[in-house]
Amino acid sequence: MPGHPKRKGPRERRRERPPPKPSNPADTQHHTSIICKLPYDILSEIFKQVCAPSDLDEQPIVPPTRLGAVCTHWRHAAWSTPHLWTFLLLTGGFWLSKNRIGVLNLYFTNIGALTLSLAINDYPTDPARGRKRRGNHLLGHHIIDRTVDFPARDVFTTIFVRHSEKLKSLMMGEYVLPWLREIEAISKSHSFASLEVFAVTDDLSFAELGFSTGADPTVTIHNAPLLDTLLLNGLQCAFVFPWTQIVDLRLCAVDARCAMQAVLQCANLEDLSIADLEDTEDENMVFPKGTTVLSRLRSFSFSDYTLLDSWEMGLASHLSFPSLVRLTLGVSLDHFPHHASFLSSLPTTLTHIGLCCDHAKYWTELLLDFLPRWESLRSLLLIVEGKVPIDVINHLVVERQEGNIILPALLRFSLAISTPETWLGRERLLAILELMRSRRKGSRPEGVVRILSLEMSFYSAWLNLKNWPKSFKSGIRELVQDGLDVNIVALDRRVSAPWLERS
Repeated sequence: MPGHPKRKGPRERRRERPPPKPSNPADTQHHTSIICKLPYDILSEIFKQVCAPSDLDEQPIVPPTRLGAVCTHWRHAAWSTPHLWTFLLLTGGFWLSKNRIGVLNLYFTNIGALTLSLAINDYPTDPARGRKRRGNHLLGHHIIDRTVDFPARDVFTTIFVRHSEKLKSLMMGEYVLPWLREIEAISKSHSFASLEVFAVTDDLSFAELGFSTGADPTVTIHNAPLLDTLLLNGLQCAFVFPWTQIVDLRLCAVDARCAMQAVLQCANLEDLSIADLEDTEDENMVFPKGTTVLSRLRSFSFSDYTLLDSWEMGLASHLSFPSLVRLTLGVSLDHFPHHASFLSSLPTTLTHIGLCCDHAKYWTELLLDFLPRWESLRSLLLIVEGKVPIDVINHLVVERQEGNIILPALLRFSLAISTPETWLGRERLLAILELMRSRRKGSRPEGVVRILSLEMSFYSAWLNLKNWPKSFKSGIRELVQDGLDVNIVALDRRVSAPWLERS
């Protein structure tokens, strides 16, 4: 319109915008936030909380390199705090970085005299074809080349040749098993002087990885004087470790015979976990004469659908655990023909036990023959694959027992239920309520302790608590207000309800 100035477009406005004022990032006065001016010791304590991973294979909330990019003040604090550099996860972004060796050198420098927990995951290759994965991905106007040499010699040399003595724990995920042969060779001439934990997970066979290891592949690790914890998952080969050093052994989806041979050599074992063993073509195994006594074993967990021959024979007559205090036997007793001799051989000083049954006669046998033996038992877990054993629950009610009370020291009662929720039923829920009341009330028989917790876990992701009896809910609510800890879990997620909350 005449008389009005022409409206400026976005280009003209950008051209007239004044240039930004230069700033010195080293001068903390440019940062108005108080946290940018905190002393180094306080910043270091804060940084330790955000850089600590909750598990070995999880990335920290914020890596120290990102903290150091905020300002020079933060950079000095992060670079001078060795504890921030004690964990490193090598994942997809690391492998594609052109500065990956610079990152490794930064960690090994800033860690000082401390040691590193290293996790190697998501190597960008295609092991099914035994060669590197190639592909270009368009990102904006730039082409990212995802070609990475396999194995990455620069990374391998920096970690295992130059800094092998700095490794405290090493976890290797799938796609990196070809490195194991290299590590075996390196361990003959280089010392893993600080290595305490070694974990390997594989979801592919060695043949799929594109290299041959012979008919009976074996990997041997040398020169690891402090190694005491092993986690092996899904491996298709045998391992040779300094077995007498191992105190914590966890085996999952490995060859059953190799697993038994390893256990027989671990004379100082304290914690043993076995799960989902793989069958072998030749299950005939020659055991050493006599019984192998694992005198220091305190905790033993075995989880599998059924027992293979080598483990059935081993548990029944070739292994002894005189100091055992915690046992979780995830294999159903009706799939374990010699379970009676195994349970009878266990020490009467057991304090924690978890047993699995899916047939009524085995629950009755468990109740009458074995539970009365363990007077020191403080925690009982029943793994239920059929209907909840109401007879066992009823017999644990104090008022229904005559003579000696079964499990007088019981503090925690747990049910792991794999069947549908509807199989629990009104009768069983009220029996559980009666059990809790009988072991909480003040007029208990002398020597019977007050139970502290009840847990019911379901493998279903959804529970319909509305259909549970009102008398059960009101009774549990009274017990919760009295201090009983009650947890109902659906697929590892705690279920919340008003009658489960303490006011």
